[in-house]
Amino acid sequence: MSFASVFKEKVMYFPPYVQEIIEKLIGLGHSAYAVGGCVRDALLGLIPHDYDVATSALPQEIRNIFENTVDTGGKYGTITVITSKKPVEVTTYRRDGEYADGRRPKNVKFSDSITDDLARRDFTINAMAASVNSQIIDLYGGQADLKLGIIRCVGDPEKRFGEDALRIMRAFRFASQLSFDIEAVTLAAALDLSRSLSKISAERIFYELINTMMGQKPSSITPLINSGGLEFLGISHADGLYLLDGHANKLQRESAFAAFCFLCGVSPKEICLKLRSDKYLLEKSSAVFKALCFPPADIADKKRALTVLGEEYIYDAVYLCCLFGRFGASPKSAARQGCGSKAAKSGKDHSQSGLTSCTADKPKSGLKSDAFISCGAKIHSQSAGLPFDDYARHKQQIDYILKSGEAYKLSMLAVNGNDIAKISKSKEQIGKILNFL
Repeated sequence: MSFASVFKEKVMYFPPYVQEIIEKLIGLGHSAYAVGGCVRDALLGLIPHDYDVATSALPQEIRNIFENTVDTGGKYGTITVITSKKPVEVTTYRRDGEYADGRRPKNVKFSDSITDDLARRDFTINAMAASVNSQIIDLYGGQADLKLGIIRCVGDPEKRFGEDALRIMRAFRFASQLSFDIEAVTLAAALDLSRSLSKISAERIFYELINTMMGQKPSSITPLINSGGLEFLGISHADGLYLLDGHANKLQRESAFAAFCFLCGVSPKEICLKLRSDKYLLEKSSAVFKALCFPPADIADKKRALTVLGEEYIYDAVYLCCLFGRFGASPKSAARQGCGSKAAKSGKDHSQSGLTSCTADKPKSGLKSDAFISCGAKIHSQSAGLPFDDYARHKQQIDYILKSGEAYKLSMLAVNGNDIAKISKSKEQIGKILNFL
């Protein structure tokens, strides 16, 4: 069954609030289509997160037609229509003028043709439009590229990436999220122009990088890193990211980000500060990173790790330690291998043996910690069968600690400092006794 027939028969679904917007525009003599990512996702059998509408109506006409609107980009033709369900961006068809800043066109020219609007889009899989009757306008082979699993630019890749350098990051993000390959000419242009990423705002780079890490295939970004495209962030090495493929999207973003930093030989704190990320990500990813550097191998280690990671994120940390073969390295050997102010490069001493045999439970997520250590160590070579045959044992130890009610932090002890003070008045001695307990 072709993509077109799948789409027409069952995949593309317009929620009533989106259909109402499109039909209202058409009823008043304008043309209107759902465009971009919602069409792509529908063709893939996914439920779109949001819907964008393109129309021949001018921005002022959109404002007049709909009662509740917000001008989110009137200069570029985008008006957000506020519905009772979700906001919908409605954008006038346009042709883009010259790009002066590597991000947005200096000017745009509004059009009455959907053809003009699709021609300006980044990738073929995003350059499709769909009517409420499920008719697809696909001028650049987007459906074929979806079937092939390919990310390909609309038109000349060098022109597209030269217009907006963020499209380079978007290419790798889509490749990771969809587990697609980037078409050869598109990839070559992305790598050639990757140095221009340093001109993009930290917030936009952060969004694309995090979502790349949370995809099905984070290793998609390896060519960009190894070509020097992210050197402005201090990231220049990524030979081990394949270890995260098929695993990162099972973790919460803090754990996935910590694992990415560990494999790239950089500290989460360093990257978070450069990308101006939220404090929560900095603190929690740093705590998971610490567990990767100093793997909690036995029950005593796990109790200590729990005080930093919390009840849920300890599972993420142990899962990653198994995935990377970290339980083959004691904390002391990890320290000898390169703890310091910057994480050491992870090297190429890891193999994929045993990775495909994972039958472990999906790890739980959520982290409660404020610990940070900028420390890195080489990933130990994994012996056959080690990582996930071992995970069940480590998970069982954590389950035992949590179910038994054993204290793993001072606040859980049945005694406190006042109780110990009845035996010893020395504050130093009181602290030692509580920590011992």
